[in-house]
Order: sequence, then C-alpha cells, then structure tokens
Amino acid sequence: MARLVVYSILCFLLAPLSLCSPTSGNHASHIHLTPRAQTPLDFSSSPASQWIWADTTNTVDPVGFRYQWLFSGKFLADAEIITTAFDTTEFYVNGALMTADNVRPRYASRACASFAINPVSNVFAILAGFNNATSAKTPAAIAKILLTFTDGSQQTIVTDSSWLAMPNPPATFAQTTFVPSGWTAAKTLGVVPNPPWDEVNSPNDTDSRISTFDRGGWIWTDAIPASGDIPAGQRAFRRTFAPALGQIPDTARIIIVADHSYQLWVNGVFIGSKQGFRTADTWDIVFTTQPVPEIVFAVLVDNNAGTAGLMMGSEINFKPVGPTNCVAGSFVNTEADADTPTWKSTKDTTIPANWQQIGFDDSNWAFVVKEGDYPEAQPWGADITIAAPTTTAISI
Repeated sequence: MARLVVYSILCFLLAPLSLCSPTSGNHASHIHLTPRAQTPLDFSSSPASQWIWADTTNTVDPVGFRYQWLFSGKFLADAEIITTAFDTTEFYVNGALMTADNVRPRYASRACASFAINPVSNVFAILAGFNNATSAKTPAAIAKILLTFTDGSQQTIVTDSSWLAMPNPPATFAQTTFVPSGWTAAKTLGVVPNPPWDEVNSPNDTDSRISTFDRGGWIWTDAIPASGDIPAGQRAFRRTFAPALGQIPDTARIIIVADHSYQLWVNGVFIGSKQGFRTADTWDIVFTTQPVPEIVFAVLVDNNAGTAGLMMGSEINFKPVGPTNCVAGSFVNTEADADTPTWKSTKDTTIPANWQQIGFDDSNWAFVVKEGDYPEAQPWGADITIAAPTTTAISI
C-alpha cells in the first residue's frame, strides 16, 4: 500500500514528464478487463448531468470548463465520454482533443479516452461556443464521463458546479500544467429534459438513433434568388468529417432526401440515388478499409425548377477501443443553423472532376445557407417518410 501511495504522489507531481504521461507506458494498454455491457450513456440517468455555463452575461466569448480528477485509491484504466453544447463544443482529456462538433445540442458526441488518460491524475476540459448571441436562446454545455478502474469498478463524473469556468480561456487551458487561477464555479442551468433542452440523442454501438430529421435542416447553395425560384440544374455538396485522435470509424447510418433528386457518395464510393422528397432513403455503411483519416459525404442534387433543397442526417459509430471495449460515435447533419455552416457547395451547374473524392480541394467552394428547419420548412413540411435500410454492409 505504501508503494502505491508513493507511486501515485510521484505521478501527480511528475505528470508533465514521461513517468506517468498518458502517451508513454499508459497502464490501460496493459489491462485486460471483461468488457462491460454496452449501455449507452445518457445525461438524465442518475447521477444526472447539469447544463453549465460561466456566471456571466457575456455570451459572445467561448467558455472553457475544467474538472481535475485525482487518485483516490484506484488506478484509472478507461474513460468514456458523452458531451454536447449550445452551439459548439470541443472536449479534451489531458490536452488531447476527444471530439469537436457543431451539430447542435440535440445530438451528443461519444468518445473513448483510453489512449489519453493517466492512471492517477486527469484533466477533463470543454471549450464551448455560442453563435446565437442575438437570439433568446441560452448558451450551455453538458457532459458525462464514465470512469473504469483497473479492478473493474466504475465512477461517473457529471457536469455541475464542481467544474471551473472561464470566458475566453487561453489556448493552454486544457493542459495538465495549466493553473486555473481566477476561474470560478460553473453556473448550473438545468437538466435534460428540462426546456429548452428537451431532448439529446447520443450515439451508441448497437442501435442507430438517426431515424428522424428532427432539428435538422434543409440547405442549398448561397445563390438563392430573392424569389426563391431556383433555376433547374445540378449542384454539388460536400461535408468533410475528420475523426478525433483514437476514434476509428466502423459504421455509419445515413438518412437523406432531396428536392428533386440526389446521388450520394461516401469517400468517393457511390452509395445510391432517388427522386422525390416525400420518401427519404436510409443507407448503412461499413468501413472495411483502415485507417479512415476522414469521411467525405458528397451529394449531387438535381433540381427540376422552382424549390430545391438537401437534407441529410448521419450517425458515425467508431470501433470499440481500450480495455473495456469503449464505444464512441458522432453525428453529421445538414445543420439548421446558418451561423455555423460546415457543408460547402458549388454555386452553378459547373461540377469539377473528382469532387466526390477524399483530398479534393473545396477551399474555393462557398458555404451553404439554411433554407429552413424541419419540420416547419415549406414546401416540404413534415410529410416525409423515412424508409428502412435498403442497403447494408457497403464496403468503403
């Protein structure tokens, strides 16, 4: 016991050095625990996570949050995280980026941190941004962390007033060596499913939650005439998703619909097509070629005349990693928010060669614009049927 205490003290004091750093000789890489039953984490089950923010009226600056876990008699082997924010979030473990998303707070990200954890001391950090400072919406961030120790026991960490907060934190705020001088206790704002955050979907490894376009949006190029009457022709759309370090894409489920027709590619592989916007397709993708440095969703939409639009939702599940077979995942949607665009498109009917491929340079493409939220956006409304998966195990 004395040796264990001495070791833990040394690790805490020398965390910046190689003795106990998560990237050199991490204990987790030598641990073989019995994989736990994969029950998806959620924010509302006991103990419930709180939505948090800095105790300030300034909603323009991003807010940093920190929580430091210290050795309490057991060595840490693994950590699984779910997190989201209103509107954007980056989650770090000991300075390593676990996930970065801006798919709106209705869809959480789930990450595995076995490669980044330290057995005896860890800093969990969030950088959250709010892009609707002129609206009546409320900025907030939320997370839940499931810790698994080398003896198989577990502990849950939730976001609450025990986290420290600071608006506009320095770039080094997520590092283990950073001293949060002047930081204050995070302000708690409520729990899921209290309004205005009445629902959050979390990805998991057994069942895709992407089964509705709820809180998604219709998008089009940034060249929409004032009349809304879009000329006939094809437009190309791209969205590149880069998995965070340690998150290995395994499968993806995609739901997609377009006015008037679409063709879909993933990483340059043709997936399928359909005409009409009353029935959406569901596609299941399997990534058999590893590694997958990025995922490129490419959609060619053909508009007859008049209204035109694209709406897509996808859930990406990552391979189980770490000693507990931790599972993780992220969502990529056509965002119903013009303030945080991630999709790009061509402005006219000139479609360049190889635009569907990984590595294509779309830096001169314009970001898309929001046409409307589902299900309110007209003329499409809520009358869209989502079909069962028509294709499974497409190898990318």
